[in-house]
Amino acid sequence: MLNILLVDDEVALLNGLKKLILKKGADRYAVREAYDGVEALDLMREFDPDILLTDMRMPRMDGLSLIREARSRKPGLLTAVISAYSDYEYIREALLMNATDYLLKPVTAGALHELLERLEERAGQQARRQEQDAIGALLRGFPADNPPSLLNGLKVALLLVCFGPFLNGGAELYPDDGQQLSALLDECSAESGKPEQRMWIVSGERPNERFVALAADGSEADSRFRTFTDKLQSAIKNRKKPVTVVAASGLTLGQLYDAGNRMRKELLRVLVFGKSSLTFLRESGLRKAETPRKFAGETAKVMEVIEQRRFDLFADELSALMASWESEEATQYVIQQTLFRILAELGDRGLERQIDLEMLVSHSLGYAELRHHVSLLFHELFDSPEQSVKSVQVHTIVGQIEEYLKTNYRQTITLQSLSHEFGLVPNYLSVLFKRELGQTPLEYLVEFRIKEAKRMMDERPDLLLKQVASVVGYSDPLYFSRVFKKITGQSPSEYAQSRLR
Repeated sequence: MLNILLVDDEVALLNGLKKLILKKGADRYAVREAYDGVEALDLMREFDPDILLTDMRMPRMDGLSLIREARSRKPGLLTAVISAYSDYEYIREALLMNATDYLLKPVTAGALHELLERLEERAGQQARRQEQDAIGALLRGFPADNPPSLLNGLKVALLLVCFGPFLNGGAELYPDDGQQLSALLDECSAESGKPEQRMWIVSGERPNERFVALAADGSEADSRFRTFTDKLQSAIKNRKKPVTVVAASGLTLGQLYDAGNRMRKELLRVLVFGKSSLTFLRESGLRKAETPRKFAGETAKVMEVIEQRRFDLFADELSALMASWESEEATQYVIQQTLFRILAELGDRGLERQIDLEMLVSHSLGYAELRHHVSLLFHELFDSPEQSVKSVQVHTIVGQIEEYLKTNYRQTITLQSLSHEFGLVPNYLSVLFKRELGQTPLEYLVEFRIKEAKRMMDERPDLLLKQVASVVGYSDPLYFSRVFKKITGQSPSEYAQSRLR
């Protein structure tokens, strides 16, 4: 129910407005009246309005002064002014003060009802934002500022949804992860708009994580939770990118922070690499983490061939180990810890690459990608005469990337597009390229574009700057000029003049 405070010094108009509002929905609105701004402010001490509907011209305190003072007391108050068309200057000032809406005299039932619909929609949006802020604050361990009364007494179910692998630092592998995750949750959120059944989505610690809080009254809570988790489990079953969900139900608002922390710890323990799953948080505590000892035999064989410094044998044993992981549905935690142990066997050079390895595991979506990425990393570290540190395989891939940049420099190229083209994690691709050629792919691309621009300007001095910029991949001539000067120390026009001397 919305509380509406009507303010007007015309008694007949005030009574008429009240009757029209209650006729529209006596069960939706609670209405109180005041005859001027001073009385309205006094009334606000005992009546907490959601909407203030006020005339502009009144004795003692006019509508503008009332709106200013009322909003200072309650910043979220929705305000609408009633005024004659001839007083449009008042309306303009009110709107400049962020009044929500206005109503022209003479007031008709239709115009009033339309205004109430707009204000009710705004009030609903505002309430949802307040609820969202309250749930987010509670999950972060902060007390919620004036949590909406709608939340009182509701039982809450909480889910932590991880889209793809468990990320250890760094940004999202793919820019549209957030959009795909939101679409997935929207797909499962039917009936979430009912007042007694609410859903809020809050960002997690990592870019591919979301908390989903579901609330319903006591009689609906369990059914609501089961319906949502059933839909979610069905939706994630055959997705190309795995989704891991940790869920708990029957929570109070005060238990959200503790439950969220437990879920974050549980996620790493239960996240099966390359496969979707839904796990319910146990009341008795966290599950014991799976240990790498389960794959001790296969791991030992990998360790043995490291001493021989033969990458072909190492690759075979590593592939066998990964096949065991896949068939036994190993967790990402076990895979990462095992690979750390193997990396340590390669000495200091191996230990120096732990961050690279962690990044590769946490950005691989399945075993095919993992084999490819990990094989490249270990290939670099084998330093026998047959397999030098600067491996032929890495050199070949970097050469392919370089050729791609030279061929496609006119197109829009990003690390993400190179990642899709060559099947490498963006950051790792950049590391490999820089290790071979001394600069990142994007630095190389910029220098190559400017080199081509200089060649064109030498051969075709009649070309306009915007034509040169467009041909070498820059749609904005001003940006091209800034890049050109940064690389050459001269603006394009200065360079062109120097060639004419």
